[in-house]
Amino acid sequence: MNGIYFLIIAVVVIAGVGCSFLFMDFGASRSETSVNSMTAKFEWGEEEAKVSGAKVSGDIYLYVDGGEEFDSVLGDELERELEGIAWRLIEVAKLKDEFDGQLVAVTVIRNDIDYTPLYSRAEINVLYFFSSSGESEYFKKFKREKSGGKDVIVRHNCSKGPQIIKKGEISLRDTSYGIFSPKYYKRHLADRLARVIQAGLKQELKNGARTGLAPKVEQSGCGIIIHPKFSLNRHKTVS
Repeated sequence: MNGIYFLIIAVVVIAGVGCSFLFMDFGASRSETSVNSMTAKFEWGEEEAKVSGAKVSGDIYLYVDGGEEFDSVLGDELERELEGIAWRLIEVAKLKDEFDGQLVAVTVIRNDIDYTPLYSRAEINVLYFFSSSGESEYFKKFKREKSGGKDVIVRHNCSKGPQIIKKGEISLRDTSYGIFSPKYYKRHLADRLARVIQAGLKQELKNGARTGLAPKVEQSGCGIIIHPKFSLNRHKTVS
């Protein structure tokens, strides 16, 4: 009888521990994370932007592509990182062709997470995008390009005023050990990615919150190819 009693207690304890790992966010870990990031910035109409002095909207719309759990966690961490920069941050679940503010859009291209409660590793590739005019056209094109589509050529749009488009690509590798739940580990990875995205867009978001969007004006140079300004960053953290 005592044997059955202790067996029941053991089953209950094991089930409780298992549920804790599945559904709770807790852990203590030591991590080694390396991040490579590249940004390409396209801008035109700079002089018109300086002259106009327009103040239309400092709102920033945040869209995180995908319906997986990690996409949701990444959206939460990004919202936390960007709230201190944006005049007003609005998270949206659906991507429209154009928003009445600036747009930050993010999609996870690769999500390879190998989890155990004591040791985990991950390799994640992310594409992020900024548009000062709130248009999502080039985000969709850059996303298709990463899926094997044709190379994207950014052209001057004469129907719009001064614009900035920025594309960023992140490659993250992480190794963590300790004791932690799946939610804890996903949040750890999302936090690292959100910080890199915030750093990559900090200048554009601050400028946008201060000056807003410029009005639509007719400009010369219609259809010309806009060449990007590239920036590469690599860093490694141990925490």
